[in-house]
Amino acid sequence: MYKPDKPLDILPNELLLRIFHALGDASRVTGKSQALAGEIVVTHVCGLWRELALSTPSLWNIFQHDGLRGCVSLERLRAYIERSRNLPLELFFHFTTTGEDGSTDDLEDGKNALEMFNLVAANQHRCRQLHIFTENEEILYYFQDYFQDVSAPMLEAFTLCADKSIEYVEDWDQFEDWIWDWDPNAFLSGSRALKYVRLDRLGLNFVGPNLNSVVELRLEANPDPDHLPSLTIDYPVFNGLLALPNIETLSIWGLMFKVGMEFGAEPRFIQAKSLKHFRLSARGWIGHYFLSNVSAPSLETITLETHLFTARGLARTGHFFPSLHTLALIDPYHLPTADSRFLEIMEVTRKIKRLVLSDADYPRTHSMNIKSLFLTMMAKLGEAPGNIWPELEEATLSTTIEDLENNCPQIIQAHPNLKRLLVTPGCLDETTTTRWSVPETVRVEGIDKADPLIPVYWRPGPTSLESAQDPFLACCEQNTNANSTSDAS
Repeated sequence: MYKPDKPLDILPNELLLRIFHALGDASRVTGKSQALAGEIVVTHVCGLWRELALSTPSLWNIFQHDGLRGCVSLERLRAYIERSRNLPLELFFHFTTTGEDGSTDDLEDGKNALEMFNLVAANQHRCRQLHIFTENEEILYYFQDYFQDVSAPMLEAFTLCADKSIEYVEDWDQFEDWIWDWDPNAFLSGSRALKYVRLDRLGLNFVGPNLNSVVELRLEANPDPDHLPSLTIDYPVFNGLLALPNIETLSIWGLMFKVGMEFGAEPRFIQAKSLKHFRLSARGWIGHYFLSNVSAPSLETITLETHLFTARGLARTGHFFPSLHTLALIDPYHLPTADSRFLEIMEVTRKIKRLVLSDADYPRTHSMNIKSLFLTMMAKLGEAPGNIWPELEEATLSTTIEDLENNCPQIIQAHPNLKRLLVTPGCLDETTTTRWSVPETVRVEGIDKADPLIPVYWRPGPTSLESAQDPFLACCEQNTNANSTSDAS
């Protein structure tokens, strides 16, 4: 069967197509568009391969445009749409004003986007995924023009995010800096299949799809949004997001939400019947508002980053998260004066079985007690009547060696149901078990940087673009790397 001159000619078409698909997937897995995608490469090998590839629609229904590769994608997009025939389309666009050589050409990239949007809008009825990342603010206006009234009956996943390099949008002052209600202004002719939506600070100003069918909603600002004006969300809008009929994951990152606390003396208990996973990193009192006012019977995980504690006590008196099993705290901001507030939060989340603490090794300054106090309280409060987090079975503590050495023995003793403890690897050696008085029922392991630190129970959404990196995971990775660097030194 082996022919040295033509070893692949004898392979059946079915096997060749499996190779072609694998090659196409491999060329996209890095998240960076290649000069030539795998499916294009195989069409230039020989006539047989070209004919087979061009007659296979499933090789052509995923399209990526990266502005760094130049403005040749319009005809390529047209070819993909034609070759994929009637298959659902998955389209990824990264518009940039900077070429591979560092040159800039806003006009050419904008013209290219305008023509591609015209083509996409005409085929929006076939789109299953549409993801747009841009360094050019004109793209945001083009989107408004082309996608307001279109029908997107097959659209399941949608992203519109501006690259962090956009420092100023012309006529910014014409945009609202306060959102009083969620008024849909995109895909107005229908998007009943929409399940995943991701918008950043600028995306929120330009588009608002109907969210009634959405399962996962990511409202995540750019990693460095300080140059953008703040956006205030009135708390009734926040309540509406929590109460969406199908929402299971709500993720909020950055400076984009500020919920006012002028809600009177009586607490408002909001029913979030479908919510399973809530992630928050935002200034203001949103975390406080959520813990005080939301009843979420299906909620399984909470991930919170900074600004967790306020001087005001929680409004609730009972427990409203009966299904909660995981709490993740990223860079917990905890001042010694907030002890009573911290106790309330521990009580609200008392039924958890898994705790994750991701804490960078910050320089020890006047605020040194901010970092160690959390672990100290966790160790000591287990000895108090009623026992805080009595069902805790697993704890992941990515923090400094000093804090771990000072508190881990007490943490282990205070939580009799603990079965697994993951810690910064630098504190582990052959004496750890004895030094910390670890019982045989507890496994102590080093954190593996290859594994996501925080829980990723939710549907992660499309990850085909490097720009779509999860900011919560990125923050944990930075913390883990910081502690590992500290360990090495």
